[in-house]
Order: sequence, then C-alpha cells, then structure tokens
Amino acid sequence: MGVHSGIGPEPPGYFLPYAQDNTTPLDDTKLIKIIPHNGCDSATKLIVGIRSAPTEFDRRKWVRQTWAKVRSKAIKVIFVIANHKENDINFQVRTERKFYDDILLLDYDDSYYNMSLKNYGYYEYVLKNCPNADCVLKVDSDTEPPGYFLPYAQDNTMPLDDTNLIKIIPHNGCDSATKLIVGIRSPVVRDTNSKWYVPRYVYDKKFYPLYPNGFAQFITGRGTLQKLQDTLRTRTPFLVSENFRRLPDDAIYQGDVVELAGIQLQDNGRVDRPHRPSIGYATACT
Repeated sequence: MGVHSGIGPEPPGYFLPYAQDNTTPLDDTKLIKIIPHNGCDSATKLIVGIRSAPTEFDRRKWVRQTWAKVRSKAIKVIFVIANHKENDINFQVRTERKFYDDILLLDYDDSYYNMSLKNYGYYEYVLKNCPNADCVLKVDSDTEPPGYFLPYAQDNTMPLDDTNLIKIIPHNGCDSATKLIVGIRSPVVRDTNSKWYVPRYVYDKKFYPLYPNGFAQFITGRGTLQKLQDTLRTRTPFLVSENFRRLPDDAIYQGDVVELAGIQLQDNGRVDRPHRPSIGYATACT
C-alpha cells in the first residue's frame, strides 16, 4: 500500500499536480459532436445510453444482436463514445456510426478517468433530444441488463420490450411506497498504488456522500435530470476544474450532486441484481 508521508506535495496519480489544475472553462456547447439519427424521437419513453470505449467494436455488435434488439417504439438504445488517440480507430467508429446510426459521438479524449464527461454529454443529449422520455437508463457496455432487469428473464439475449421493462419503472416521479435505498458510504482512496487513488488537494473529504453503487442507473421523475445537470454546472467546479472531472463519476454524480440538488434516491424494489440487494439500481426523484 502506498501512503503519502505527509512531507512535500502529494503524488498526483492520474490527476494534474497541485496548483496546476486546468481551470480553463469547459465549453460544454461543443461537447456533443454527432447525434444518432436512430436515437430519441417524440415516441421515446425510455432512452438507454450504453457507455462504450471506442475499441469495443465486437462488444457493440453483440449488444445490438442480443438484448438491445428493441421490440418497442417507446425504447431507444444508443452507444456513447468519445475520441480515441489513434485516428484509425476514430475512422472505424465513424464508419460504424454511418452504418448503424446509433452512436452519440462526444468530442473529448475517451478515458476511464473521464467518465463524468461521458455522463454529462449523454444527459445533455437526452435533455435536448428526448422531450417525452420518462426514464433515462445509463449502463456500461460490459454489462448484460436483461438478465437482471427483466422479470423472470432466463436468457440475456431477450430483447428489450416495453411490456416487461418500462412497466417496472415509475414514470411520473416517485412511488410513495418505495423504500429509501441503503447505498454505500465509500472512503476516498488515498493508496497511491490504487486505480482509484485521489489526492487530498483534489477532494479533501474522508468519505464520499452515500450513493447507489451499481452497474446501471435509472433516472425518472419530471425535471430530475435537468436538476442534476444544473446543480453540477452551478454548484460544483465541474466546468472549471479538470481534476474535479477526473473524480469517480458515480460518487460525484450520484453522491455529491444528488446531495446538493436535494434529490431523493429510492430503490424501486423491482430492479435488482442477484445476491446484492442493498446497493445500486435507484430511481432519482424530485
């Protein structure tokens, strides 16, 4: 375990060094590069955004052929991808986008430590292009939602269908009978050898706020997503601190921002992952 001695500046890890943060304001109006024509329309009630790395060509093909083969006009599934450092990979992604037209391209360098930008770009797309969506789902490309989300599903190749997926989500806000989610109280990692290391000069709290830690997150409730985005922009240094944008996205989006916005996290009791009943899968409600 690597522990800072307390003498001298903390190691930056993947963050920018102390007092060298990039504070140039982020022009978020240029974050969205190309929107998918097969994305949201006026009939969309559930939008599913799959966060994917540019190089995951085979994975995206598999997803399209299995659980993302949508049967309902009310559901749209898109992939959210940003720039790769190699132009050849970017060319392949553009070719794939032209063929399927289900990729939301964001204009920044794709990285594990830039996931908050991927969330932000996806949510901005939803706000601008999905006016009638009651539910917003964010998942990672290495997950297989139907095996967990669909009631009595026996096969993860089962396509998304509004008869079995949308109905498990409260469309117009919170269900008063829904219990509050337990969440987790995760300590901020100070081990300099860890993938999740965060120096104190970037985030000085010992713990992140309670947040639902899971492979997927639903957002429902009229105005909830707008409130999240507005709070992130106006009450955190997200737009003026690259180091802040490199913090763990779940802890920031589902923890700090939710807390600042006064949004209630709830477990709907019907979406769960086997053997992990106390974490994840919350509905954010105003």
